Amino acid sequence: MLNQLFEQLNLGMIQESFEVKGGLLHQMYGVKTAHEAYAVKQLNDRMMNKPNILDHYEDSEAFATYACENLKGIAALSFNQFVQQTEEGYFIIYPWFEGLTKTSFSEKEVRKVGIRLAELHHLNYKTQMVSITVEQMDWSQYPQLREKDLELLKSIEKDMKEITTLHLYSHRDMDPKNIMWLNEEPYIIDWESSGLIDPRLDLLEGALYFSYKDLDYDEALFLSYLEGYFSISDLQGIQAMLPYLFMSKLGWLEHLLLRGTEEEIKDMIHLIEITNRNIPNFRKWIKKSNKYKK
Repeated sequence: MLNQLFEQLNLGMIQESFEVKGGLLHQMYGVKTAHEAYAVKQLNDRMMNKPNILDHYEDSEAFATYACENLKGIAALSFNQFVQQTEEGYFIIYPWFEGLTKTSFSEKEVRKVGIRLAELHHLNYKTQMVSITVEQMDWSQYPQLREKDLELLKSIEKDMKEITTLHLYSHRDMDPKNIMWLNEEPYIIDWESSGLIDPRLDLLEGALYFSYKDLDYDEALFLSYLEGYFSISDLQGIQAMLPYLFMSKLGWLEHLLLRGTEEEIKDMIHLIEITNRNIPNFRKWIKKSNKYKK
């Protein structure tokens, strides 16, 4: 299947190819030629039917290329464009990288990821004032939800008011699966979710990703992430973004209610419950983190 792609781009004869596990939406392959090794992402056919999706991939990979010239990360290879098309579908090609992903972290490692996010924000790649609007969902249409689930979701949505804030271009999905480690250093990968986001929300979401441990949030890891970030940036007003932590989670919940399994829905509701229960703790921890600011 990949032979046509490599012939089209004059990358040489494929000597070995193999599937790479871990992709949620797309299929990944490792490919070796006589002289080079590559990682090849075959893009999900359903995703490619979305309006303007090719432009989005080109924009996100252009951002990745710029970012990776200034910090540790892995960007796609460009052959006049980043997304390649053959009769078999759409592909993005990356240089092979020997790093590994991890699922558990020390405070020192989490601090390094916080630093990497601050470096990304300091690029100021694009900035724009954006209105955050939250559409009220009719959750009662989903029979999988219990009455207490409906009450929780209604309460969460009530706290998310429409606001206009300064957004900047960022990765927007720096969770552990998108960080690879080599020689104890974190490298950012998989930039396809890149776009505009309030940097305060981006910071909080990252802190939550890397402090979630044993089905709850860990204070020391949360503070380590903020400590790393604040060693470079003194971003203010973080607490104001706490209600908006649920936007992406509610979006995923809606997706799972339509296409997910019963277990996936249950796990997402549980994560929303735990996050909501910890909002008072997040407020306390953010206050403690002020001591790390320059």
